[in-house]
Amino acid sequence: MSTKSSVSTFFLAAGAFAGGVITGLMLAPKSGRESREWIHNQADEVADWVDSQGKKAVHDAEERVRHLKEDVEGNLKKNFPDLYEATQDFGLREEELVNERDDE
Repeated sequence: MSTKSSVSTFFLAAGAFAGGVITGLMLAPKSGRESREWIHNQADEVADWVDSQGKKAVHDAEERVRHLKEDVEGNLKKNFPDLYEATQDFGLREEELVNERDDE
């Protein structure tokens, strides 16, 4: 789910919640105490939904980062040869390297 879609869904749900609260308060023949309990329950439901959507967004982002990391690692391995393999054909022996260092 894209960020734009998530934000749109959030505002749609918040608007529906607010509309439901207003309609419920105007039409329900409940006492003030019952209305407050109902509002509290509805707010808890919205909070739970927002929490679950946040966790889902974090999980999705972590998955995307994991896939991106795997793609980058795969491309690096494919496009850049192993350093040992790349230097294997230089033909330098350890003695030559040591002698070169001693000459300095």
